[in-house]
Amino acid sequence: MNKSKQRGCAHAVIIIVLVLTIIVLLGYVFWQNFVDKKEDMPGQSSSIPAEATEPEDATKELKKLTINEGVGVDISFSYPEDWNVERSYNEDSERPSESVNLESPSGKVSIYYYVGPGGVGGNCDPAYVDKVGFVQSENIPGLNMASFSEIIFKSDDKYRLSATGAVTKKYISDVKVDDLACSAYLINFVDLKETSEYLTTMNAVIHIKGVTGSSDNLSYSSIDEIRSIFEEKEYKEAKAIIVSTVYKE
Repeated sequence: MNKSKQRGCAHAVIIIVLVLTIIVLLGYVFWQNFVDKKEDMPGQSSSIPAEATEPEDATKELKKLTINEGVGVDISFSYPEDWNVERSYNEDSERPSESVNLESPSGKVSIYYYVGPGGVGGNCDPAYVDKVGFVQSENIPGLNMASFSEIIFKSDDKYRLSATGAVTKKYISDVKVDDLACSAYLINFVDLKETSEYLTTMNAVIHIKGVTGSSDNLSYSSIDEIRSIFEEKEYKEAKAIIVSTVYKE
């Protein structure tokens, strides 16, 4: 009787030990295949290399150009290195001047700079029917007497962009929608310095092939069509050139 009880207890102990062993083994397998694997590979999703992306428009190197050859003032501005530049001088000892043409890489956008004798003003022809349809301007920090302006003209139900660029600040503030367009033409020179002989002025305007001009075939059906041009890359570069203008006497 005692021997059979002892054998029963021994069997029970063996069974318990086997169950515990199986539980431990299962626990170890679970830990090794799931818990420990996750710890060894933190942030698994980050191991997938991200696609390389190129910047939309890497910053271009800028060059500086200064206009000061005998004109009595010092005008400088910065422009992208891939723009083409042509300079010309009028070496008249009494009324010297200098002009600079800059052209974008595509040739679509250009800027004309002029520094020399000139003046702002004139009269509007009463028969001139084009009017101002849109006008906006912003300061040129280094040229405090001037603003950069964008003016769209309208005639009936058509709109066109004559040119954009630097204008005399005190005059552009008076230009309003529905004014005669010629009132804007009369302010596209910036007064720089007056002497007893003449007034030194600056002209800095943007021209866009197939867009700016007075031809009827350059007209658009809405102001928004023209304003979308202001968002184009080369136009923005041209605007940045003029806004970078710095004036020193």
